[in-house]
Amino acid sequence: ELRVVTVLFATFSPTALGDHPVPPDEANRLIDAPLCRTDELVRRHGGTVLRRFADGIMAVFGAPSARGDDAACAVRAALEIRDGCGCSCRADGQRDVAVRAGLATGRVVAGQMRAGEETGYGVVGQAVTLARRLEGLGTEGSVLLCAETQVQVRGRFRIRAIESPSTPPGDTRLPTYEVLDEHPHGLVVPPREVLGARPPMVGRDVEIAQLKALLDRTVSDSSPQV
Repeated sequence: ELRVVTVLFATFSPTALGDHPVPPDEANRLIDAPLCRTDELVRRHGGTVLRRFADGIMAVFGAPSARGDDAACAVRAALEIRDGCGCSCRADGQRDVAVRAGLATGRVVAGQMRAGEETGYGVVGQAVTLARRLEGLGTEGSVLLCAETQVQVRGRFRIRAIESPSTPPGDTRLPTYEVLDEHPHGLVVPPREVLGARPPMVGRDVEIAQLKALLDRTVSDSSPQV
């Protein structure tokens, strides 16, 4: 079936101490606990972990069931993974476990799929590829969004546009956004702005002029006007 979902890729990596890289066996030990916590966290935000890697996960929000605010739930999950399972988690008293995440929203084909000898629920589509690409472009502690995800969650989170890193020849630069945190007071949408669109005020020139005149009179007379 066709579904609109938000795909999340998150990767964990222990930070190096000075010039000394982290040995693979030690890296696996350090990220094991944060990875385990991530599964429960994704489920709590209404998502489903579809794939687990040695150093990260792929999760989907909006399939097999949708909540209506799946993109926002995915971003909240990514921020909590970053803050609760990653940079703020000192795994061994010396090293931090850093997280980078990428999220993309789009239409996918969802359902039971076969991979080798195994069959399970999965999704296939451009959103999967895009989320993986954004995760790879990120730095430690970054949560990157594609343009469609940014449109769907704009006003709920503090987001800034960033310059997309250079891409291989033939590839186009991605419109890329970094989410910093969630607005503490809920939805914050600029006047006359809904989901990124700012429609013009049409046919209200006379009324606006009257309001401006009343405001000027209120200020000059220091008294309320009706």
